[in-house]
Amino acid sequence: MDNSIVTIKDYLAVLDEKYAMTSLTARFDTPKEWKSDAEKSGAVYLATMDMDGLGTTDRNGEYADGDVDLEWTLYELAHDRNRKFYIDNMDNKETMDLAFGRLADRFMARKVVPEIDAWRIAKYAAGAGTTVSTTITTSANALTAVNVAQRVIFEAETSYAGSYFLCDFTFYNLIKESITFERLPNGQGINREVPFLDGMEVVIMPEIRFHTAITLLDGTTEGETAGGYTAAGKLIQFMIIDPDSVVQATSHEMARFWAPNGALKASSGADGVTEKRDAWSFDYRLYDDAFVEGNKSEGIYVQTVT
Repeated sequence: MDNSIVTIKDYLAVLDEKYAMTSLTARFDTPKEWKSDAEKSGAVYLATMDMDGLGTTDRNGEYADGDVDLEWTLYELAHDRNRKFYIDNMDNKETMDLAFGRLADRFMARKVVPEIDAWRIAKYAAGAGTTVSTTITTSANALTAVNVAQRVIFEAETSYAGSYFLCDFTFYNLIKESITFERLPNGQGINREVPFLDGMEVVIMPEIRFHTAITLLDGTTEGETAGGYTAAGKLIQFMIIDPDSVVQATSHEMARFWAPNGALKASSGADGVTEKRDAWSFDYRLYDDAFVEGNKSEGIYVQTVT
């Protein structure tokens, strides 16, 4: 038992790595050096930078002085979520310690990360500079819609090259159907993946994470005890996101586990002893949010179904 629980303890220390591997929006995370803790609970400071434009060189070849403004903006976070689990000590033993050993892994991958992604996508959709609602069902119309989106991004002086192209699987198939593939010789088969589209990295989003709004379930009231979230708003067919247009921050993330008794606590390195139960318990809390940066909404384009 001791060895498996020590493995769990070690795993809890690298939950960030699990998040990075499974989250489809982790690529937009604000670098740590651009974040700072705030005195206010549930808030963080995020750095933004601006600078003066070019000036005219005078006849003596002198340079025009310019200013660079680095400001720390306070962001208040609204996504405050938590959950506590118990696994009976005997149930855990009967499964050869696998029940508790897999809890953190599966909870992170199947419950936490999907909600984080869905929350962020909904926030970005709400703050997008352009939103178009037209259900697209053909490959020709799909490419036309992408061309229109790229034109809008380009005219806003935001480069779509280096941006990310997020789409649901149905729209992704429409893109694939518009491309002519050739059979490779010697039985090598056909690779129909489209990793990039006009310089934009393609990210395929599950539909449940890809709506203009979501409803969070509180986990306690009748009808919401399962927790998590449900999709709301409109299904998004594709989004173009300039990573410089968005910020993502976490103010508080906590994962800890508790042992059934003092002996197991001492041998496993658990954070404490579960009260009033012969059970292992796992606590998790996340306090985070995502934002479209003030004057950069034109770097986000959203195409939804009608």
